[in-house]
Amino acid sequence: MFLFIILTYGITWVLWYFEFRGMSGFRIAGSFVPSLMGLFFLYQERGLFPKHKKIQLSPFFICFGLLYSVLSLLLPYLIARVLNSNTEAFHIRNEVGGITFHNPFMAALIFILVLVAGGPLGEEIGWRGYLFRKLCLRLNPLLAAVMVGIVWAGWHIPMFVFHADGYEMSFALYLLQTIFLSIIISTVFVKCGCSIWAAVLFHTIDNFVLSIGYQEALGTVCTYSICYWSLQGIIVLILGVVLARTQRIKKNEPLTPSPKGGTV
Repeated sequence: MFLFIILTYGITWVLWYFEFRGMSGFRIAGSFVPSLMGLFFLYQERGLFPKHKKIQLSPFFICFGLLYSVLSLLLPYLIARVLNSNTEAFHIRNEVGGITFHNPFMAALIFILVLVAGGPLGEEIGWRGYLFRKLCLRLNPLLAAVMVGIVWAGWHIPMFVFHADGYEMSFALYLLQTIFLSIIISTVFVKCGCSIWAAVLFHTIDNFVLSIGYQEALGTVCTYSICYWSLQGIIVLILGVVLARTQRIKKNEPLTPSPKGGTV
């Protein structure tokens, strides 16, 4: 597990260093290192693959996966508007990475680009498929999700060192956001029968929504940001209870309900 983290950090940071020194393409290459390392270590430890690969998709989590990211940005705006405060803080971009989307086809193209080049496909096999499952062998799934969030945020440190686009917030705030997101994605992962594709899809939807709707006001103290972080805290608290009441996994089994009555 520690070797996975060291190799993932080391290889990624070397590739990103070349990117920040003007060699294009290395940023995307680096973003695939967690999944590639995850596949390598999963192959070495085949017991981490679950015997039962049935995907469990509850209607609730289908709706949650589709609506969470949008509502997490929209609801604070609506609350601020009702309170006649900070409505100017909310705005939607009409382009991502230089690509303007003005029809469903362009939106779908950007979604695919986010999936492939924006992190989800290149990261989730490592973070959720390997590291989270590995930690769950020894830790409660909630603590495992928090640990993954810390590792995940730390992996992005070069983005802050080199002031990469999209990383204008403070690292402390980014760390908090990443831990929150790790708990949420890990819960989706567990609720869908440890399906890595559920984690990849949710991660893609969240990155897609944030790429067009992230509000700079979240880094300030205002009605909008207070509402946003309060709602995030409530959601993470609820999902954290779900993870905390989930049994640790065995090597070749998916996560299962707690004998004390917890649900997954």
